[in-house]
Amino acid sequence: MKKLQCSLGLVLVILSCFSCSRHDELNIRYRMERAFFRAEKLRQILTVNPKAARSEDYAKVVDAYSKVIKMVPPSVIDTAEKRQVDIIAGASQLRIADVYLLQNKLPQAILELEKVTKLYSGNPDQSSQAILMTAQIHQQMGNRDKAIESFHLLLDPDKYPPVVARENPNLDLLAVPLNLILNSKDKKEAKLEFENAKSYYGKLIRDYPYSPLASAAKIDLAKTYQILGDWKQAIKLLETVKDSSGSVPPSIYMEIGDIYFLQGNDIDSARAVFERVVLAYPTNPASAQALLRIGDIYYQRKNYQKSREVLSRISIQFPKRGQIIAQAQYLIAQSYEKQGQWDRAVNEFESITTNFPTTVQALEVPLHIATYYLQQGNPKLAQTFYDKAVSQYQKLLEKYPKTQLELMALKYTARCYTLQSKWKEGIETLDKIIDKYPQTSDAYEALRAQATIFEQKLNQKNKAKEVYSEILTRFPNNPSASEIKKRIEAL
Repeated sequence: MKKLQCSLGLVLVILSCFSCSRHDELNIRYRMERAFFRAEKLRQILTVNPKAARSEDYAKVVDAYSKVIKMVPPSVIDTAEKRQVDIIAGASQLRIADVYLLQNKLPQAILELEKVTKLYSGNPDQSSQAILMTAQIHQQMGNRDKAIESFHLLLDPDKYPPVVARENPNLDLLAVPLNLILNSKDKKEAKLEFENAKSYYGKLIRDYPYSPLASAAKIDLAKTYQILGDWKQAIKLLETVKDSSGSVPPSIYMEIGDIYFLQGNDIDSARAVFERVVLAYPTNPASAQALLRIGDIYYQRKNYQKSREVLSRISIQFPKRGQIIAQAQYLIAQSYEKQGQWDRAVNEFESITTNFPTTVQALEVPLHIATYYLQQGNPKLAQTFYDKAVSQYQKLLEKYPKTQLELMALKYTARCYTLQSKWKEGIETLDKIIDKYPQTSDAYEALRAQATIFEQKLNQKNKAKEVYSEILTRFPNNPSASEIKKRIEAL
C-alpha cells in the first residue's frame, strides 16, 4: 500500500513538473511571438522608407530577429509547442536573410539561409523556401552549378517536396522544373530536364484534378512546351485551364494570344483572342493589356490610324493603369513619327515624361528624341535632349535611392553617356552600379560594358584585362568564364 502511495505521489510530482514546464514553454512562445511582431514592424519601416535606411538600421532589424531566435529554449517537452517555436525561429532566420538581400549582401544571405535548413529542417515549407532563395541567389551571382544543385534538392520527394496546398500552391516552388530547363547548358540537358518536368507536372495534373494546383501545373507545363518551340501543344494545354466557374480565365486567354502572336506568327488568331478578352471582360485589367496588344498588331501592319484609335481607349477605360498607358502612349508617338508628323510625335513622347516619369518609356523618351535629331543632322538639338536625359535621371536617383528605379536610372545614365562617346562618365556611372549592386547580374553586365569600352573604344588593353580579371574573381562560375579567359589571352 505504501509503495502504491509512493508511486502515486511520484506520478503527481511528475505531472506537476510537466504542467509547470508546459506553462513555461507556452510563455516562451508568447514572448517569441511578441518579439517577432516587433521585429516585423522594424522591417516594415525599413522597406517602406528605404531612403531613410542606414547600415545601423539594417543591423537593428537583424538584431531584433536574432533576439527572437535566442529565445528558443534548449529543450522543449511538448511536441506541439516545439513545432510552433521552431516555426517562429525559422521565420526569423528567413527574415534575417531577407535583410541581407535588401543590402545586396548575397554571400551573407546564403549563410543565413543555410541555417534554416540545418536548424529547422522539421518545417518543409521553410526549408523549401530557404533552398529556393539560395538557388535564386546563386543564379543571380552567376553560380550556375550551385543554382542547379539547389533546384534539384527541391525536387527530392524525400526531403523538400515543392508540392504545397492544392488550393493555394506556392508558384515559385512549382516553377522549379521550368527553371531547370531555362538554365540548361545545352540541348541534351534541356531535353532531359524537359522530360523530368513533363513527368512531374503530369503527375500533379493527374493526382489533383480540377484544383488550383493542377491549373498552375498546366500553365508551367505549357511554358516548357513553349521553350522547346511546341507552341501548338502549349495552346492545347492552356485551353484546358479553367477557373471555379468552368471558364478559361482572361489571363490564360492573354497567354494563348501571346503565343499565337510571338511564336506562331499567327497575327489574325492572336487578334481574335485579344478581341475576345476585350469583349468578354470589359472591366478586367487583362482587357487593358489586350487593347495594347491589338493596338500593337495594327501598328505592326502600318494601320496607324486604327492603332491610335485602339490605344487611346486604354487611358479612357483604365485611367489608373499608368504603366500600360505609358506603353500605349509610346506606340501612339511612334505612329506619328512613322507618318512623318514629328512635331506631333514629340508632344506625345514628352507627355509620357510629364505624366508617367517613373516608367521605362519615360526613361527612353529623351534618348529616342536625341537619336532622331542626330539622324536628321542636328547634333546641337540632340545634345539638348542628352542633357535633359541626364538631368531627368539624376532627379530619379535623388528621389528613389535604394530602389529598382535607382538601378534603372543608373543604367540609362550610363547608356546616355556611351551614346555620346563620353567614356569617362560612362565608366564612372557603371562603377556606381558595381558598387551598389555587387555580386548581381547587373554588376556583371556593368563590368562587361566597362571591359568593352576599355578594349574597343579607348584601346586601353591593360585596363581591359584588369576588368576581365575582376569579372573572373567576382563571378568565377559564370557560363562566360571560359570566353573571358580567351579575351584576356587575346589581349
